[in-house]
Amino acid sequence: MRQLSYLCISFVLFVGCQSRDFKPVTVKDPVVEKSDVSDRQKIEEARALVAEGSNEFQKGNMDSALEKAKTSIQTFELIDGYSLLGSSYYQLGEYENAKHAYEKGKNLDPKNEKLLIGLGTVQSTLGENEDALSTYQTLSQLKPEETIYTYKTGLLLKNLGRYQESLVVLKPLEAKPEFPYPVELLNQLGDICLELKRYDEAEAYFAKAEKLNPELKTAKDAKLSTKIASLIQRGNDFLNKKNYSEAASEFKKATDLQPQNGSLWSFLGNAQLLNGKLKEGEESFKKAISYSDTNPSGYVGLCNVYIQTHNYSDCLKTSKQAGVKIPKNAEIRNKQGICEWKWGETKKANLSFQDAASWDPNFFEPKLNLAYVLIDSGRFDEALDVLKKAESHPKAKKEDIRKAKVLAESQKYIADGDVFLRQGKRKQAFDEYGKAMGVNPENPAVQNAFGRGYFAFGEYKKSESSFLEAYRMDATNPGALQGLARVYAKTGESKKEKEYIKKLEILSATDPFSAITLGRIAEDASKWDEAESIYMGLKKKFPNNDAVDYRLGSLYYKRAVEENSKENYTRANEFIQKSKKYTKDIPELLETEKTVAENSRFAEILPFVKEGNSLFNRKKYIEAVTPYQKAYDKVPKASLLVKIAECYIEKGEEEKGLSILENAVRSNKENAISFKEGIYSFYYKKGELKKAEDGFHDILKEKPDSYYAYYMLGLVTMKRKNYEGAIIEFDRSILVNPNFAPSNVAKGLAFYKLNQMDAAKREFEKARVKDSEFGLSSYNLAIAYFNEDLTKESKSILESIRKTDPDFMDGEIQLAYIYFKENKLEEAEKIIDRVLKEEPSAEALFAQFRILDAKQKQSPSDKVKTKRNQVKEKILREYGETKFARLLPSDALDDEPLHVTDLNLSGTPVSTPIVYPNRIIVNYGSALVGYDRITKELVWKQYTSTPFQLLVAGKELVGITNDTATKIYPESGKMTFKKQVLAGWKVKQGSADGNGFFLLLEKEKGTDRKIVKTNPNLEILEEWNGNDFLSFSYTEEGKLIVLRDLKKEFQIQVFAIGVSPEKEKKVSAPVAKKDTKESAQILGCVEDSCLIQLGNQMYQGTEKAKLYSLGNTESIRSVVKNSESLLINTENTAYLWKGGSKWKDSYAIQGDFYYPLDGLVVEGRSKELLLIKGRDKTPVPWKGDRDGLRISTVTVD
Repeated sequence: MRQLSYLCISFVLFVGCQSRDFKPVTVKDPVVEKSDVSDRQKIEEARALVAEGSNEFQKGNMDSALEKAKTSIQTFELIDGYSLLGSSYYQLGEYENAKHAYEKGKNLDPKNEKLLIGLGTVQSTLGENEDALSTYQTLSQLKPEETIYTYKTGLLLKNLGRYQESLVVLKPLEAKPEFPYPVELLNQLGDICLELKRYDEAEAYFAKAEKLNPELKTAKDAKLSTKIASLIQRGNDFLNKKNYSEAASEFKKATDLQPQNGSLWSFLGNAQLLNGKLKEGEESFKKAISYSDTNPSGYVGLCNVYIQTHNYSDCLKTSKQAGVKIPKNAEIRNKQGICEWKWGETKKANLSFQDAASWDPNFFEPKLNLAYVLIDSGRFDEALDVLKKAESHPKAKKEDIRKAKVLAESQKYIADGDVFLRQGKRKQAFDEYGKAMGVNPENPAVQNAFGRGYFAFGEYKKSESSFLEAYRMDATNPGALQGLARVYAKTGESKKEKEYIKKLEILSATDPFSAITLGRIAEDASKWDEAESIYMGLKKKFPNNDAVDYRLGSLYYKRAVEENSKENYTRANEFIQKSKKYTKDIPELLETEKTVAENSRFAEILPFVKEGNSLFNRKKYIEAVTPYQKAYDKVPKASLLVKIAECYIEKGEEEKGLSILENAVRSNKENAISFKEGIYSFYYKKGELKKAEDGFHDILKEKPDSYYAYYMLGLVTMKRKNYEGAIIEFDRSILVNPNFAPSNVAKGLAFYKLNQMDAAKREFEKARVKDSEFGLSSYNLAIAYFNEDLTKESKSILESIRKTDPDFMDGEIQLAYIYFKENKLEEAEKIIDRVLKEEPSAEALFAQFRILDAKQKQSPSDKVKTKRNQVKEKILREYGETKFARLLPSDALDDEPLHVTDLNLSGTPVSTPIVYPNRIIVNYGSALVGYDRITKELVWKQYTSTPFQLLVAGKELVGITNDTATKIYPESGKMTFKKQVLAGWKVKQGSADGNGFFLLLEKEKGTDRKIVKTNPNLEILEEWNGNDFLSFSYTEEGKLIVLRDLKKEFQIQVFAIGVSPEKEKKVSAPVAKKDTKESAQILGCVEDSCLIQLGNQMYQGTEKAKLYSLGNTESIRSVVKNSESLLINTENTAYLWKGGSKWKDSYAIQGDFYYPLDGLVVEGRSKELLLIKGRDKTPVPWKGDRDGLRISTVTVD
């Protein structure tokens, strides 16, 4: 849309455009008049920079003009500076930056014409027509005499499809002789009338335009367009009347007038398709694509032809070609899904239908198609779930949904009956078929089911009756025809047998897909020989049919997978070679061939793998590397190398583990995706969600049906607490691989987080059914029951896990916990003893400690106490870095149980961490992280592109960056809103009370300072001004104490909060500085006074603005505050202050720090903590390394 770019740049070209004689006049400068005297020099400098930038702009030096504009704005914000900035960005093609510049300038003057012109132009370029319309409507109101703004407003209305409004706006311009573009106006009016189907008016406007300029090609083209539009209208009228021949005739006339118009060929192709002229329609759609390869209607029409002719191979090629030319077109993707489904690629079809539905939320058809392909795959419950959700679709077709639900329910009963039939259970099979009949009596498949059932039990007369009824319902039903032929073969009625075989042959004589359907039914029932016989028969009839070849290839591939699972590797390889003979369209074939070859050698490495798995499960990662490596050296399976890398990663040698995987990606292209999955899974575990997310998206570009990638994306999304979004990803994983139980488990957990307990249990149950050996699904179901106080149900499941998976120790630990909660300590201890024998871990030892601790409290015993202490020492010795070691209490003082827990940091904090009741908040600069205060586990992580310079802790946490405050919830890390505290002022200090925040602000351009009190939403309630304010604090009794720096002396001033500063303010006597560089600070406050350091002198500052000296101190190393006291740590002495003009206590420094804690003082040393209570000192073991990467919390119960 560069045709309007002159509007954007014209205002910077005005500089020096004209030369004339000037008369001496007095001109008012509103910018200067409104500014402070101190700013006038900056204004002149900024204007000079704008002039220089405009000169560079005229020369075409856009980069130089851009830098001048930026510098001018930094010097002083002028409208012309933002105009130059926006123009420069626009010419450089940086449209978003240009828009931002114009919007910033508009904030200075919302009615500035130059800025509005530039803003409207860039909005139009970005396709933001609604916003551009609003901008030009504003310009039209400001300058009604400027017809160009009215013209632009009318064009934008036209672009938005608001043709009637556009006509009303533009029509009056025809009568304005001063309008500079009359020919363009007439053409636009003609176009609008065409859209409104006012063909005569349109033709008249185009004729006027041609008369004004006979050489103008657009006017002649417009007259032709009017004729074509009239033919299209007549063609569509015939289509509505279902008179397809006449419709095609009208569209053919249109193509004769304009043969290179692709859209017209699409119209013609559609009429031919509806008229049954499929060959002619195919040619028309191909022409449509050749003339316009980005017009979706041509591709959609051609796909429809191929679907009707069952040419699914070409349909897939067409839809994929369209996907490259027109990405994310829902209708094309839906057609691709239909072709994949009919071609037998149901996994891909599932994804295509889901893509189409997500790309266009108002498109209903793919929802229904997804349900049908799930029904076709025997996934009836999932189909019913899809249909249930489809009922709330804005364009839901209720009757279509009802029919699909009926089909799903009836087919489900038929499938259940077939299971019983294969088991020889006649009554149960026929009961299920009867239920299907009750649900859907018009479904031929029900009659076919009864026919098969009667046939299996030798009741041929009844079988014949059922198949005949199915044939009556649908004379083209291959199942009925085949069933009747089989019945008559059994009864010896050869004439009838030949009759129905002939009908089946006629049915498939020209179209193999009818017989292919029979083959697929046999495939789905694992009747491989029967399916092969059908396909081989078709191969003789249709030797060059791609669909038949694909089905044979797919059949042999399935047989190869089955034989591989049975460890019949020679047989599996034979089927792979057969599959390769018929098709190359199965992407998994080569990988499966390699897997079979590896598995044929797997027996010799199986002992190594089992040994490695056992060590890995017991968390002996480095020991596990050796057997895994031995196995890999013999059989280089990708999964083994991934396992080796995982061992190093789990042990903490992350770089080594990643290096193994990254080298494998480069050197082993065939298995690169497996290694990439390992890399991106590591990033997920590490909490680097963006890297993991980007990586798995890249995998999907290479392998769109990677169920594991969708599964991991679901976990990433769930980690961000977007549980609805996670469920969508898990659904995709399940669609691609319905047998992958972890996806159901994860989906269940997402439902659990949404408090949808029934849905969560259903998913856990599905996982149990899919994989009875996957104990995690049962375990999560048990946890769900336990958390709902359904202890009996939870215990029952956990006991069943014990029977089916005795090595699943997590279940055993949870069962022990239930017994522990029921106070059945002996039973709990027996379970934990078994766990520790099979799989010792920190968690199991901690459980044992808690059981012994409870037993000791109930029945004190030296034996139990000794064993408990031994368990505790073992945890500290062998698992000292785990959360369970941190959760152990200390028995150092019988009446003062002490907990010391450590948090190992992942980087260096940029400010002092903040402790909340449940969280420790650490600001790393690039990220803000919340850890659980007790377990020290990472709970949330928020990346911060602009680091917070200051964190202010209250009920809610506020992060400060210059003049902007962001509110953060400590529990979840959720950032609720950003707010500018006060424009042009930076926050220097912050503090919080129960009702809001106190902030010390400094003006960005100047030395002005003020203290403000805000409410919790950071709205200013009170303020106190003072350019010499240095810092502040406030007492518990509501007095604000401010430290002032008077250049040669210090002073404190006390304000009563909530009272006018002029009515009540107290000022202390000044304290002279020894030199002008001497520092001062308020160290903290207690109930009614504050401790203040002026140089090396310590003072008590009272609410009456009195200063009382506590004497000199050495250089202060740290200050520790709590609600009742302050502890001042100097080089040689620690001073305890609880208010007043004297120290409460003092201690000679022997440790690294001192901390007052509930009647105690804690002294930190390199290897221990000393608890000082009066004259008593009790040591507690502690790792006191001072590396800046660890936080210890000390809690006294």
